[in-house]
Amino acid sequence: MSIRYWLYAIALGGCLISGPLRAQEKDSSASPSPQVEKQPLGKADDHPALPDPLALPVRIIQSEEEVAHERKRESSSDEYKAAGLEAQERSAEAAEKSAQAADWQIYLTGVQAIFALIGTAGLIFALCLSHKANKAALRAAKAAEETAAITQNTAKKQLQAYVSLAPAGFIYDKYTQKPIIRVEQSNTGQTPARNVRAWGMVDALDYPLPPDFVFPEPEFGDAVNTVNPGQRFYIPYEYKTSVPAGDIKSTTIIAANRETSKRFYFIGVVEYDDIYGETRRRTQACWSIKIQDADMKESRWGTIIETPFDFTGDHNDAD
Repeated sequence: MSIRYWLYAIALGGCLISGPLRAQEKDSSASPSPQVEKQPLGKADDHPALPDPLALPVRIIQSEEEVAHERKRESSSDEYKAAGLEAQERSAEAAEKSAQAADWQIYLTGVQAIFALIGTAGLIFALCLSHKANKAALRAAKAAEETAAITQNTAKKQLQAYVSLAPAGFIYDKYTQKPIIRVEQSNTGQTPARNVRAWGMVDALDYPLPPDFVFPEPEFGDAVNTVNPGQRFYIPYEYKTSVPAGDIKSTTIIAANRETSKRFYFIGVVEYDDIYGETRRRTQACWSIKIQDADMKESRWGTIIETPFDFTGDHNDAD
C-alpha cells in the first residue's frame, strides 16, 4: 500500500475520533454548570488550554494525473467562460445592431407615415378635383343635351308643314244670290302636309263678338288631301241663305250689315299631319268683313266686293 493511501486512512480516523469529542464539548457547554469562583491571576486556572492531542494536520497531495485532469478541467472551464464571454459580446453587439436597426425602422416608418399622409392628402385633393370635373362634365353634357334638343326642335319647326288660311276675296254670286268668301289655303312649311281636312262657314254675327262667344266645332267631310310645300288652294265658302236679287247695296243683308251691330264673319278650321306624325296639327281663323263704302265691281260671276278683313284676335290660332 502506498504512502498516499496511509495518509487517507489516518485522516479519516482522526475525523471519526474528533467528531464525538467535539459533540461532547458542545453538550457540556450547553448544560448548566455550577458557578466557579473567580480566582486571581497566576493560578492554575489561568493557564491557556492545551491543544487537542488527537487533532492531526492533514495535507492532501494530488497525483500528476489528477493535477493534469484538474488543469484540463480548469482549461476547459476557461474556454467555456471565454466562449460564453464571446457569445455575450456577440449578443450585445447584435442587440446594439438590432437597436440601431429598430431606430432606423422607426425613422423609416415615420418617413413612410409622412409620405402616406401626403399621398392621402393628394388623393383627397385629386378626388375633389375629379368630383368637380365630373360635375362640370355632367353640366356640360346636360347643356349639350338641351342644346341638341333645342336644335332638333328648331329643325323640326323649320322643316315641318304649316298650313295657313288667308282671305282671298268677297263676291256676291248672282246665280246663287249668296255672298261667298274665297279662302286661300297654303302650305308655307318645307315638308308636305298630309291628311288635310278643311271646314268653314260665313255668317252675319254681332260686332264685336260677345265675350261668351264659343267657337263652333267643325263639321269635316270625308275628303282629305295633301298640300305640298308652297302649294295653294282657293276654297269658296258661301253664306247659308240667299240674298234677294237687285242692287246688292239695297238688299236686306247689306242693309243689316251696314248697321254697326252686324258684320259678315268667316269662321274656318284646317287640320293636318306633318311628316313627324307626333300630333295632329290645327289652324283656325275668324275674320269680320266691313262692307260700308266698299268698292263694287261687276263680273260675269257676280259682284266683287273689295273690302278689308279684320282679324278677331281671340279666335285665330295655329299649332
